[in-house]
Amino acid sequence: MFSCCNLKMPDETIRRRKGNDSTVQSETKGDSAEDEEMSSSGESEEDENLPPPVPPVEPPLHEVGIVEAPDWPTGISEIQERDYGLALPKRLFAIGPMVALAIIFYVGTVTVYMHTMWWPLATIGSFIHFFIFLSWNYATLNNFILAAKVGGGYVPKKWKIDPEVEIKGDISKRLQWCRICDGYKPPRSHHCSKCGRCVLKMDHHCLWINNCVGHRNHAFFVRFLIAAIIGCAHATIILGMSIYHAIHIGWYLRFGDGTDPIIEMTITSLLVTVAALALALGVTVALSALLLFQARYIRNNKTGVEEYIFDKARSRMKEEKYRGTIFVYPYEIGWRRNIAEVLANFKGKQSGNGVWWPIRGDCTQFTFSEEQLRQKKLKRSHARFVRITKSSRGGYCGAIRAAPIACICQPLSDQPRMEIKEGETWIVTGGNKRWLYGFKQGSDAKGWLPRSCTEFLPERPHLE
Repeated sequence: MFSCCNLKMPDETIRRRKGNDSTVQSETKGDSAEDEEMSSSGESEEDENLPPPVPPVEPPLHEVGIVEAPDWPTGISEIQERDYGLALPKRLFAIGPMVALAIIFYVGTVTVYMHTMWWPLATIGSFIHFFIFLSWNYATLNNFILAAKVGGGYVPKKWKIDPEVEIKGDISKRLQWCRICDGYKPPRSHHCSKCGRCVLKMDHHCLWINNCVGHRNHAFFVRFLIAAIIGCAHATIILGMSIYHAIHIGWYLRFGDGTDPIIEMTITSLLVTVAALALALGVTVALSALLLFQARYIRNNKTGVEEYIFDKARSRMKEEKYRGTIFVYPYEIGWRRNIAEVLANFKGKQSGNGVWWPIRGDCTQFTFSEEQLRQKKLKRSHARFVRITKSSRGGYCGAIRAAPIACICQPLSDQPRMEIKEGETWIVTGGNKRWLYGFKQGSDAKGWLPRSCTEFLPERPHLE
């Protein structure tokens, strides 16, 4: 195992601990050995001036090198690679995609109409400007459709490593098992409760494309964000200038030199344009924030899920029993290679097969999966029984009567808010101030339940 690099404690730290131990022993002996007390106390005073222990440092990449992805069989056939889950019409016929498409068409249509009034297509410059705006609309719509259609890439149910791949040790201690899909999870794969499938290199489930963002559609999703941000920013300029000239039409008619655009608007058309401007500006701000997160993930060759797991790993290393070790993220292969893994291909095709990856030389293909198994074992050890004291209907507003404050302070997670009934027993494995996360005893469905509707029991569950 290479997930933790064991580093030796500095000699100063060892001497310092020995000095402290000798001081404690001399105090327990009393005054029977005055000369030993003098020597031990003098040694401890001398050791107090030593510098603190040096924390472990991750070896630089140029020292350990990069190991390219092995040519092992993936266990995914060509037919299974084309498993998109749902046909495109069914994928788009949902609230999220329909709202997103409505915004795209609404902002685009209003902006095109106002452009012909603000800058009529009578010159080459106007035509080029108009064509550029339409190009952003096309790029936004095209990448949106591709991201929704392709998805992150599903892991076949009952997936297991090909027999040709030689694995040292027990495979159950190197890969996670998915009870719902009845198979192992390939490295970097995670189960999506919304899709009901394990997804290759899953980043998150996106409401707006009604699909997961993962290995196969990550580039399409990022391109969609970039095109939508630039297109909406462009629309904001066109709509803003149109509204400005419409408001000042009286001044242009009286004092203008005839070169300024004359835009006439009714109250209805003005409200329609203002609404389009507000949507364009809001989309620009919201998607810019999301793009910043994605840019950070791509630069570090991580996903949102992996960032969370990595932070927990580093936090775990701060505990006393893990001192002197450090978790090394295996997929950090330099920022240029990290970016190329997602955005290098012009057609949007990801590098690699989604199962085996290029890694640091001091790690293995199973380093990250082994860390996840450790974290799950630790989480199971902290699990608690709770009894439901108040019923809740579930959903985002289902707890408004039972727990109104919790209903307002929702957790930042798309996991379901579970329906609970008084008297039930649940097993919780995490939570925050207002909510607990867990599952009903005897069921696999997991989700959030209001903390104020529960009471902790003294017994602890024994989870496998």
